[in-house]
Amino acid sequence: MAKLQIALSYKYKPKEGKTKEHYKVSINIPYELVGRLGWTKGEELEFEVEGNALRVKPKRAILRRQVTSK
Repeated sequence: MAKLQIALSYKYKPKEGKTKEHYKVSINIPYELVGRLGWTKGEELEFEVEGNALRVKPKRAILRRQVTSK
């Protein structure tokens, strides 16, 4: 099962205005799924929002398709 986590990353106060908070959002995906997808540690991912769903794919997906189609 995947889980969504949200944690406070840091706070800062600009010269003018209120203190601002920045959050880090993580999605924990089971390791077995990452292996089945062929993703590697540190790989850059792209996101697409479709209605209320999030599509995640590696940036190199186009390159991967070209290599496997030969």
